[in-house]
Amino acid sequence: DLELGRRTPRLLVLDHVPSNLDAMASSLRDTGFRADEFQDPARALEASRDLLALLESLTTRRFRRYPARLPVVAVSERAPESEVTRLIGRGGFSLITRREPQLGETTRCRIRLPRQLPTIEVDGITVIRRAELGQASLQVGVEFSEFHEDGERQWVRLIEALTARAAA
Repeated sequence: DLELGRRTPRLLVLDHVPSNLDAMASSLRDTGFRADEFQDPARALEASRDLLALLESLTTRRFRRYPARLPVVAVSERAPESEVTRLIGRGGFSLITRREPQLGETTRCRIRLPRQLPTIEVDGITVIRRAELGQASLQVGVEFSEFHEDGERQWVRLIEALTARAAA
């Protein structure tokens, strides 16, 4: 389901009575869940550990954040102020800004990467917006929706470099 871009909720159904197991699993499937049936508790536990390992690997890779600061400019503004990322990750970044983006708003941003990596352009959707304490600026969470040109590969290279540095 993840490869197809769909996320069907998956449940493990455990019961030692086959008729109960079949009835519960059928009912769950009819309401849109994916039901894996088990009569053996040890097999159900083993399956749940594999479900959990997959979930942890996906969330760790996608949502781990790295403290870093990169200059960001909103491409659509006439006289943009430089903004600075607070935290970055594979799926997006948080930004300190004086702009007033609305939740769900899509903005094209230009991100200047360090060293020899080129500047990339990305469209991002504002998913979090909150005022900074004692500041006139906002903290904005931006989730990537589309990279332009070779931007995604460059972004992943940056995240991999930050991961290696953090592990050292």
